[in-house]
Amino acid sequence: MTTALIYDPIFLEHITPQNHPEKPQRLEMAVKVLEALNWLERDGLVQIPPRAATQDELAAVHDREYIQLVKAAAAEVAEEEKRGGRQTRFFATDTYISAQSYAAAIKAAGAPLTACSTMTRVYSTFRSIKRLSTRAQDSPVNVERVQG
Repeated sequence: MTTALIYDPIFLEHITPQNHPEKPQRLEMAVKVLEALNWLERDGLVQIPPRAATQDELAAVHDREYIQLVKAAAAEVAEEEKRGGRQTRFFATDTYISAQSYAAAIKAAGAPLTACSTMTRVYSTFRSIKRLSTRAQDSPVNVERVQG
C-alpha cells in the first residue's frame, strides 16, 4: 500500500513564541522521529510537496478581508525583522504571525487539497487500468497477432 507524506519545509517558518503550541520544534521533532524509524525511506512512501491554496479556496473558509490582513501582517513582520525587530508578533486570540506565516498557511491549506487530488488521480488511474483489464478479459484477443 502506498502512503503519501505531504510536507513542505515552509511549515517550519511559521515562528511563534517559545511556549506556544504551534512552535516549529514540534514539527521538527515529528520529522526526526520519522527519520529515526527510517519511515521516510520506506517502500511505499511517497513524499509530495503541497500546492498553495488559491485565494478562492481560502475564501471558502475565511473572509477575503481576513486573508488580506494575514498576508499584510506577515509582510509587516518581514519588514520589521529586516530592520532587526521581532520575528513574530501577536495577531489575534492565540495566533501569532511571522514573516513566512502567510506562505506557510497557504501551503498548509493546500496540503489536504493536494492529498485529495492525489487520491483522485490514483483512484482514476486504478479505475482506468481496471476497465482496460476487464475489457481485455471480455474480448477475445489473438495474442500472436498482437505480438507479431
